Parts: sequence; structure tokens; C-alpha cells
Amino acid sequence: MGADLLLAYVPAAKITKARRRVLHRLVNELTDEEANCDEINSISDERDTRQMLHEHVDLLPANPCVHRDVVELSLPHIPYPLLFTGGHSWGDSPSNFFDAFCCLGYLQPIYRQLRDWAVEDGQLRRSKVCRRKSA
Repeated sequence: MGADLLLAYVPAAKITKARRRVLHRLVNELTDEEANCDEINSISDERDTRQMLHEHVDLLPANPCVHRDVVELSLPHIPYPLLFTGGHSWGDSPSNFFDAFCCLGYLQPIYRQLRDWAVEDGQLRRSKVCRRKSA
């Protein structure tokens, strides 16, 4: 018996201070049912789940390129890039970001907001590239 490979992902939105505040607001607006679902409680032992979610929002990297356990990938047929983290696990979290990505990726209001920002950021990047090429 060996280790399992575990991966988690969230949309690769640029996380600014203003966007982080929006994510904290979304955590506050979650219903108790959303914030205390089985998928999230399986990660959270005794701590307050909503407080844990706020900590996960704070953990989202503003610059994922400086973290060895996070990679940004663009996949075919997905119109926005994703941040992946993970590794081998023997029952523990395989990386510092794994639990955060699992929880935040599971919550639809937060995932949708990250996705919308990732799409918006991608459109801005493409328009900057196009302007550079045409100059």
C-alpha cells in the first residue's frame, strides 16, 4: 500500500486586496448549510468552519508563481486557467494549499466568482498581447 496522488484546483484569478474583500463577503453570505456541508466538515475538525474558510481566502496566493506547490495550467476546452496544488498523501494534506483549494473550489458562490475573475483576467491578458503584437 502506498501514497495516493491528490490534486485540487481553483480558477486562476488574480487576487487583489479588493477581490479578497469580495471573497470574505461571500464567505459571510454563505448559508449555514453551505458553510457546514459534509465535504467541508470532513476537513475541519474542531475549528469554526466559517473562520476556517476566511483563513483559506487569506491563503489564496496573490502571486502563485512564488509557491513551489502551486502551478497555473490552461487546459483544452476550459476558457480560463486553473491553479493546481497537490501531491502524494498518506492521509494528510499533500500541500499547504490543498485544503484551501478543496474547500473554496467546492463552494459554488466562491468558485463562480473566481471563475468570472479568471475569465476577465484572461481577456485582459489577451488584449494586452494583441496590442503588443500590433504595435
